[in-house]
Amino acid sequence: MLIVDEVPPLVRLLQLELGFQGMVVDTVLIEDDPLAKAMEIKPDVIVVGAVLPTPGLYDLVAQLRAHVRSKLLFVNGAGNDADAAQALQEGADDTITRPFLPEVLGMHIRSLVGIDPPEATMIRRGRLTIDYLRRIVWNGEMKLGIGTSEWGLLLALARSEKVMQAQELLTTVWGDEYAEETQFLRLWIHRLRVNVGDDPSEPQIILGTIEEGFRLAD
Repeated sequence: MLIVDEVPPLVRLLQLELGFQGMVVDTVLIEDDPLAKAMEIKPDVIVVGAVLPTPGLYDLVAQLRAHVRSKLLFVNGAGNDADAAQALQEGADDTITRPFLPEVLGMHIRSLVGIDPPEATMIRRGRLTIDYLRRIVWNGEMKLGIGTSEWGLLLALARSEKVMQAQELLTTVWGDEYAEETQFLRLWIHRLRVNVGDDPSEPQIILGTIEEGFRLAD
């Protein structure tokens, strides 16, 4: 499938979340010629969204409808039913309202292409249990509050069976433009450790350093 949006961190987070649901996900920003990308890879489903829909976005839906056979899922903002209606008029097959849970997005996508939901919705890594569909994390019996950036970082670590180097983590979660921002990563690793109940001075859950790379404890 292909995700088209204008916010790189959001696109990457959706890619991580849908990847956990067993979907092969490619992404493209609205500014980077999504029609050409769609015609190149011919995905089963294209998810099209933007923070503020513009006439150009509806034109894109119409162009996609005219040139590819993919199912089109349009993302509209809360309370903007007129946006959803116009997208459907331009050829979208379905709409979903932002904000949404990954579980709901996955349901819409699977419904469009007729595939079964994943059998498991949780992964366990050491003391952490991660419900990646409902965006809930537990440390043992303690339910945790995780912000959006920390959530993307946690998912990237949870998906990896190996140590992730700093540059790989930065580009996976935030994009190529962050590849050298090691101080930025240091800050978010610290915040994630605090939020999951790990001791930043002697971590037992999120192991590693900027120099060595990071991984979740088994």
